Formats: sequence, structure tokens, C-alpha cells
Amino acid sequence: MTDIYLPTIAKRDSDEKLVFFSFILRNMPGMIAKIAKVFFENNINILYGVHSVNKNLGYWIFLADITNIKKPLEHIVGELRSIKGVLEINYGINNVGNMVINPYPFAIVLSYGMGKASVFPVNVLKKALKDLKSKWGVAASVFLYHIGYHMGNVLGTMLKNEKFEPEDILKASLEYLKYLGLFGSYNIRLFSPMSRIATVKIYNSIECTNSVSSKPASHFLRGVLGGIFSTVFKKEVTVYETKCVAKGDKYCEFENR
Repeated sequence: MTDIYLPTIAKRDSDEKLVFFSFILRNMPGMIAKIAKVFFENNINILYGVHSVNKNLGYWIFLADITNIKKPLEHIVGELRSIKGVLEINYGINNVGNMVINPYPFAIVLSYGMGKASVFPVNVLKKALKDLKSKWGVAASVFLYHIGYHMGNVLGTMLKNEKFEPEDILKASLEYLKYLGLFGSYNIRLFSPMSRIATVKIYNSIECTNSVSSKPASHFLRGVLGGIFSTVFKKEVTVYETKCVAKGDKYCEFENR
């Protein structure tokens, strides 16, 4: 899995000068190359960012290192604004301690009808799940299962409305969940729409990895799969975790009954 750094928050070393840039461009061939050429000629290093296109417009947001810049930044921005097809440029930075924050927030939008998405640090989510289970016990497990169930049901229904076949609903849902970072990989060991049974192996689940339990511990993901299975099989089902990393197994295994 490749790590993608979003141009949102970064850590600055004491001798670095960093700036966030936000461009709105016409969707034309060569636009990024023209802008990058100006940065190259002025010794500005583009660190990381994202580029997106929506119909006739392109959006490019990135963090840049201007420590060794050759000319005043305002002059360079003037050059960039003179490029045909550059519609708008914003640049700047917010500083909090040694943290630098992008002052031009953007929404992450997933295609295929998924819509806007939120980003939560994996460590924060894992700690929240662990603390919730520790404090509320069985009640937390039931709560997490049902939250997951309804999320899985919504996800499966969206794909069903896109005319996906039953097995493709399951595969697409698992790919989506893997993309979100809820687990590392998966294997559909058994799937039968006629018999309404399925068994899925999940590797590196964030809910169970680095956890120790005498019982299966993946209640949220179990619920998500329950919602997906119920959509695929057109009948409410309950999912059980038969193997669990938290118990010492090599993977988490889920099956419906």
C-alpha cells in the first residue's frame, strides 16, 4: 500500500520555509508542466499535494519548500498568474508551534456516488474503539455492531442501486473498506447467493491488530459485513467472527448464519 500525504498539516523543521499553494486552472493539457517549470526555475521544491479535475476546471493544492527561493515570492506568483489557463492562485500558511496548516481547506470527494469523505487518523480511531470497549464492555460491542451494520447496509444499497451483481456488491464493498484503511487485505473464501452464505477472511483489521482478547473483538467490522451481507442476500443476517487476530489467529474470519 502506498502512503499518500494530503496537503493539510505538516511538521516544519526550524530552518525550513514552507508555503501551501492552491490553484484553480482550466482543464487544459500541459498546465501543471507550465507551473512546475516556474517553480523549478526559481528553486522551489514541490513537496506533496493533490490534483483533481471537475469538468472544465482543475484544482491543484500542494505544500512547497521555498527555503532557497531565487526571487521574492510575490514576483513568482505574478509570473504564475500570467500563465494562460491559471484562473486563481492562493498561497500562505498557518503556524501553530512547529505545525504548519493549510489555510485553504478542501473536501475529499469519492466518486461513484460515494460523496464527501472524512479522514480520521487510524491511531485515534483504534484508541477510541479500544477505550469504548474497555469502558462499556458488552454494551459497546452491541453499539459498534449496529453502527457498522447500518453503514454496511447503506454502502451495499448504493452499489445495488448501481446495478451491481451480488458478488460484485460484496467485492466492491470490501475494496472500498480496504481503501479507507479499515484493513489490509481480504479473501472471500465462500460466497453463495442461492444458499445465502458467505465467509470472508480479513487481514490486519485496525479493530483487532495490536489487541489481545480471549474472545473475538471485531464488532464494528462484523456489523459492517452484516449490513453488506443483508443487502446482498435480501434478508437480515447475523455475522459471527470465527477467528480473530486479537485471539492470536493469523486473520479475522467472518461468516453469516
